[in-house]
Amino acid sequence: MRKWKVNSLLFLAVVCLSWGMSGAAVAGREVYRIDLSGLSALDLNVEANARQAWDTAHLVVSIQGIVNRDAPRLLIRAMPRPDDFWFEQFVAPGAWLDGATVRSVEEPLQLLEIFGDLFNGVVIYSEEPAAASNLASTIAGVEDRLCLRWDPAPESVCQRVLGSGLSFVGDVLDLRPVLAGVGEGLVPGTHLPSSGSAKCDAYQWLKAHYLDTGRCSEEYMANYIDAYWLRHPGISAFSNATLFNHDFFIAQRAFFFDLHVWGDEPPVDDPGQALGTDVQTLHGIMRSMYEQAKGEIIHIGGFTPWAWKYTDHGIAGGGHGPVDTEWQYAKIISTYNGIMDADALGFSGMSNASFYQHFPL
Repeated sequence: MRKWKVNSLLFLAVVCLSWGMSGAAVAGREVYRIDLSGLSALDLNVEANARQAWDTAHLVVSIQGIVNRDAPRLLIRAMPRPDDFWFEQFVAPGAWLDGATVRSVEEPLQLLEIFGDLFNGVVIYSEEPAAASNLASTIAGVEDRLCLRWDPAPESVCQRVLGSGLSFVGDVLDLRPVLAGVGEGLVPGTHLPSSGSAKCDAYQWLKAHYLDTGRCSEEYMANYIDAYWLRHPGISAFSNATLFNHDFFIAQRAFFFDLHVWGDEPPVDDPGQALGTDVQTLHGIMRSMYEQAKGEIIHIGGFTPWAWKYTDHGIAGGGHGPVDTEWQYAKIISTYNGIMDADALGFSGMSNASFYQHFPL
């Protein structure tokens, strides 16, 4: 029987408060905490701010997922009210972190020096195709690499990391040349014919090299919006970009995806694809995951990003309502024994699950 890790604030609240947050104290352990709450205060309608927020969060959650995989080492203060509440509960006398040394980290690049021995390299992606950001999160978990969106500006997160001089940074997996030419010919590195869609070919490449080969988790998947978010960052709070949710699934080496569930219309993020290409790709991914899981239940985090894609809401460009789309998504994943751990809008940002998973229940 599988050991299920719980990614639920509600369940954590009931259990931890009823037990006095005691668990087993982590006496003598060093815990690091970084404050990223300022990202949520940025005006996301300013392009530079949106990219700063995305790039910073994606880097730090990839760090967090890797370093928290085996032990609770790094906390993020992403949303002050919930994150401060739980932190105060954990450090109270007799509680889980009572006796631990909590060290504040002022700047994300400090984390590279603190935890550098745990990283094998970096994975660089471009926001075209936007799906490449989810490829990066998948690879981060499987290969212990840090996620960097390519940006040539000297002050960018990408260039600051690459210029840090740390040894692991020299091991670069650059997805830009890997995905060059997707959408025509063959899916890169395979004998598979192109789907005609750069987005879907990117996922086919990821499936062939990471899922079909058994390198990803056979238990967890993650359905979160890709870098298409950068086209419309200002329509909701930054927490709803759901990057802060990635850490847990990176820790589990989950396969990340973001695909349409309706076959009667093209998705707004790839309007030129043949009808049904997204859906066909999703079925192929789920079928492979079902085989990897040997028919067991598959825990799928995340939710259809209905405010941005795939529905008739606002700018999302679809013809189906958000609730109908939720049901269609449930229908598809349940066919393959998938269950929905739905981080759905509006309070969809859930930080630190990779840390909380170690609370002894």
